[in-house]
Amino acid sequence: QKETKEVTNSSSLSTKITLRLNSELLQKAKELAYWERMTLTETFSRALSEYINNNLEKILHVEKK
Repeated sequence: QKETKEVTNSSSLSTKITLRLNSELLQKAKELAYWERMTLTETFSRALSEYINNNLEKILHVEKK
């Protein structure tokens, strides 16, 4: 995977990556982004943030080792 760091207009650091996704999952994410009036990037960021927040105990457990 190729990663490129860039700074967005909001002054937050972001990383551009390439992923392989299930086509049906991608289509559903596009539809959700459309209905929520969000970009696909915002949709994925929101979903990933929610997933991470719901699994913080796993991350904290790994960091302690």
